[in-house]
Amino acid sequence: INKQETALAGHPAQPNIQIDETWIGGKAKNVHKSKKKTEGWTGMGNKFAVIGLRQDDGTVIIFPVPNTYAETLQNAVLDNVKPGSTIWSDEAPAYKPLPGYGYLHEWVTHRSGEYVRDMVTNNGVESFWALLKRCYIGTFHYMRWKHLHRYCDEFAYRHNAGKGNGFETIGVVLRCMVGKRVTYRQLIQKERKQGDAPRPDGE
Repeated sequence: INKQETALAGHPAQPNIQIDETWIGGKAKNVHKSKKKTEGWTGMGNKFAVIGLRQDDGTVIIFPVPNTYAETLQNAVLDNVKPGSTIWSDEAPAYKPLPGYGYLHEWVTHRSGEYVRDMVTNNGVESFWALLKRCYIGTFHYMRWKHLHRYCDEFAYRHNAGKGNGFETIGVVLRCMVGKRVTYRQLIQKERKQGDAPRPDGE
């Protein structure tokens, strides 16, 4: 993790918008029994939910969410997509109320083998998950929840910047880094559990 990832952030999406969510993390079956007992590995294992939105020009924004409840996914749309936009999703019921918030909503039914209908699809954002997960498996191996938003910002920027790493792209990264500082203490500091006493230095 470095300052570059902290400096890179998404921006509000515009129509048409593909939306999808995925889970990032290891499989519970691969975890040692001792960790399952002490760290509470159940169900989805130690996986974290990530939501992604992709607009017509290919620009994506992705960010972690605490869960995939309907309210959480709907708020992700309300916070990042302009009303009046068209949302393309799969058949997840969480998105069905979006017309009540001023959006158009069309979906494809994956469980019936439907992935494209006319122009309606969310294949574009789903293909982005392959890039993210290949880097997870092949490079990072583990992403802590504390830093997951930084990984998401980095990979969204890599995708949105387009091909190559020329001087123009490097210049944008350097300008984004101005005033953004992540200390070593912030990187390694463990998340405090609810009820833990604050540190003497206030962190």
